[in-house]
Amino acid sequence: MRRVAPAATLDFKYHGNPPFSWEVGQRPVQHAGNADFVTGETGVWGFSALGVGLNAEFYRASTPGHPFQVVMQRGVRMYHDQTTRPLEDIRWELLTLLAHGAFVTMVDKTAFDGGLDPAAYERIGEAFVGAKRLRDTFGHMPVRQVGLYYSSRSRDWMGRDAAGAWMQSFLGGHKALAYEHLPWGVLLDENATLERLREFPVVVLCNAGILGEAEIARLEEYVRGGGGLVATGFTGRLDRMGRFAPSPSWDALSGVTLDHALDSLDNWVILTPADVARLGADVPPDSPFLVHGPGAALLPTTAEPGGRLLAPQRTTKQRDGREGTEWPMSPDSPVGPALTVNRVDRGRVVTLACSPDHAVGGEFYVQEARRLLAGVE
Repeated sequence: MRRVAPAATLDFKYHGNPPFSWEVGQRPVQHAGNADFVTGETGVWGFSALGVGLNAEFYRASTPGHPFQVVMQRGVRMYHDQTTRPLEDIRWELLTLLAHGAFVTMVDKTAFDGGLDPAAYERIGEAFVGAKRLRDTFGHMPVRQVGLYYSSRSRDWMGRDAAGAWMQSFLGGHKALAYEHLPWGVLLDENATLERLREFPVVVLCNAGILGEAEIARLEEYVRGGGGLVATGFTGRLDRMGRFAPSPSWDALSGVTLDHALDSLDNWVILTPADVARLGADVPPDSPFLVHGPGAALLPTTAEPGGRLLAPQRTTKQRDGREGTEWPMSPDSPVGPALTVNRVDRGRVVTLACSPDHAVGGEFYVQEARRLLAGVE
């Protein structure tokens, strides 16, 4: 296209939102970077209200320094329905996207007779006129305290058979930060340079199981310079093909080694009063709470352990494989610390043996999981 029409403006339209359309083999930075700008879609009806800001920040991170477009639509449920959203609903989504730095397109579909809905255009016009009055308010770089790290390699290999299950940790991490009112941004593994890492006081690795040696070296330099790293689930525990394997570099940075990965998701955490005070986590001490998601038994080396991770109880039928484990069971015995803290020069690495991000994004979400993640940050 650039050879045939060098004056043309190219748009990379990947059609959807991060968990919906970034399929295996498609990389946000590599492919969005083919064009002058990237376009994606929101859709509160399909991707939730939380997806509006997350989409915008995902596109911003994929093409730093370039404009990015987000498409919204006037129908209540989907592009093809003929209902019209309330004005305040349109206005909220429009202003949210603008606040995150996007430029916005509104999509409409004509009725079957080719007609347009006058009420829809009255509301669209009022929303866009109001946005134009606020033009000077938008386009500024937001204040961000936490960077959510998105690992395309982990998505491709850990999530190759069930991408949604892997994405749940990333989406739940965002949800926890939004609910806790912690300003956040997105970091993509393809372009997470040391300079970009240092834009965030804290970086959260949401079940980023596959970390290459170069990535770990950058993360270590970030931590040594005073950064805070939070790792959940199986972060750093898999090789480049998605198989559990030792990683001496990650073990040294995190200060723990993996004893074994739990085969359960309904895992539990209990913190002592001292743990709660030290972390500042707003959770009841000495009271186990469910953290539904991947869990690991960890062996601290240089890191300081905290709390306890408890495996779930299993019935005789479950142990024999004659009964499912879809529904959470109550806690059983401890398998290791719930978390560890490893201090490295001026920074620290907090390793969570559980997955509060996954829990917050799932069906078995409890507030303590969200508060645990917010507390360690």
